[in-house]
Formats: sequence, structure tokens, C-alpha cells
Amino acid sequence: MVAHVHEGAGETRDYAIRLKRCTTDSGNLKVLLVAAEWDAIRLKRRGRNLSISESLCATLALIVTMFHDSYWLHDKEDLETAAKTVRETENCRELHFAVASNESSPDSTS
Repeated sequence: MVAHVHEGAGETRDYAIRLKRCTTDSGNLKVLLVAAEWDAIRLKRRGRNLSISESLCATLALIVTMFHDSYWLHDKEDLETAAKTVRETENCRELHFAVASNESSPDSTS
């Protein structure tokens, strides 16, 4: 995840070049990549394609990725998307524990 967000691993060469420039554009791109990673974790968890331990580990990996280089958080062009992503990861317990309690309830059929 760190390599994906900070170096563009798994993305086109153009993304990797843009990320290395350390410009406002690279900050905007990192905001989009972090938001996409978070969306993927949430969608997989809600679809029950990730166990609670897998989604917790993925969320922690995303938080470490965000901590590793937080310069993108200071980008002013897309501040709302950055702020929204940080707020959502701060509230990640809702994702893990709400879904987990539904999985362990006697009513759940999966």
C-alpha cells in the first residue's frame, strides 16, 4: 500500500512520474489514491470479502501509509477530499465493529 500511494506501484508510468514531482499535482494524486484505498477497504468489508482481521490490518496499513508521508494532507486544492478521508479513517471502528457484530448475530445468514 505504501508503494502504491507514494510511488505509484501498480499504476501507469504517468502516475509514478507525477508522484515523484512533489508538486501540488502529486499531492492531489495522493489524496485520490488514499481515498481509493479507503473506499476499497470499505467496499470489500461491507461485501464481506474481508474478514474483520483482514480489514483491520488493511486499515492500519492505510493509516501507516498516511503517516509515512503526510505532506499531501496540506494540499489546498482538494482539502475537502483529504479531510473527508482522514475523518472516515478516524471512524474506522464503525466499519469493523458494526459489521462484525452483524456477522456474529444469530440473525445473520452468512
